Parts: sequence; structure tokens; C-alpha cells
Amino acid sequence: MKSSIIKYSVIALVATTLISSCAKKLDLFPQNDLTPEKTFSTAAGYKGVLAKIYGTLAITGNQGPAGAPDIAGGLDEGSQVAFIRMFFNCEELPTDEAVVAWNDQTIHDFHDLKWTTADPFLKGIYARPIYNITLINEYLRESTDAKLDSRGIKGADATDIQKSRGEVRFLRAYNYWVMLDLLANQLLLQKPTL
Repeated sequence: MKSSIIKYSVIALVATTLISSCAKKLDLFPQNDLTPEKTFSTAAGYKGVLAKIYGTLAITGNQGPAGAPDIAGGLDEGSQVAFIRMFFNCEELPTDEAVVAWNDQTIHDFHDLKWTTADPFLKGIYARPIYNITLINEYLRESTDAKLDSRGIKGADATDIQKSRGEVRFLRAYNYWVMLDLLANQLLLQKPTL
């Protein structure tokens, strides 16, 4: 008798929890109405994204020195996610070619060859190429002949966009090369999780 009461109590508790927890929390929609269909609807939209792809090599966001970074997560927009600056730091500071004399967080670890996975500068040079590659892949997905035709982009505009695909593929390869150059050993040593 007790086991059946416990069983029915547990069933009632589970049913009550399931019914009361259905607050439509999974029916979330983006707060931003900027979709690929809107962004890539004109040739000017393609040029804007192409400019952003090139810009990711030098800038860190859309607003200016700080405030709207491309990469969130506690990294310093000025020093830890700027592609060229970080690439220079990783390539030159461990050598005798350059010296940063001020104590900017862990920058002296580059001179002393004491890199760790917790270094915010290394997190930045890991995150930036991944962001760049993601942006580039979206551009390539949205600039196929079929997509251009469906959006009514033809003639010289379509030809320019098709030519830009080669540039963008090169920039993707360059970002992959930077990651392999700087992080290949760390990436290859990680064991995949299934």
C-alpha cells in the first residue's frame, strides 16, 4: 500500500512540475532583426560584409576603441582581440626583435617564453581567427550563384561579388594558417570528446 502511494505521489509531483514549468521559455526569438536575408539583399550589403571581413584584421568591433567588441567574454578590446597586434606579439615578443617594457598584464610572459592556456592574450589570438573564419564562411554561403540569382543581383555587381569570393577564401586560409602557426601543437594535443 505504501509503495503505491509513494508511486502515485511521485507521478503527481512530476506531472505538476511538468505542467507548471511550461512557461514558453524555449520560444525565444533574436533581439536583432539583422538576418542574412536582409544583410545580403543588395550588392551594397555584400560590400559591407566584405569590408567587415577585411576590417577584422585591424579593428576589434563596430563602435570604436571600446564598447561594442566583436568578441565578448572579458577580453580587453584594445589589446587582446586586435588581430594584427596579437599576431605581432606572438611572433616577435618571444624573440629579441621587439620588447614591450611596460607591464601589461601577462605581456612579460611572452619575453620569458612562459605561455599558459590562461593567458588572455593567447585567448584573444585564438578567438579572433575563429570569429573571422565564421564571418568568412557566412559570406561564402551567401554569395553562391544560386543565392545571388534568388536575390536578383546580376551583371557587374554579381561579377564583383564572385571575384571577392577568391579574396575571402584567401583570408580564410590565412586565418587558418595563423592558427596553425601559433597553436598547432596545442590543437593537435587535445583529445576529441565525443
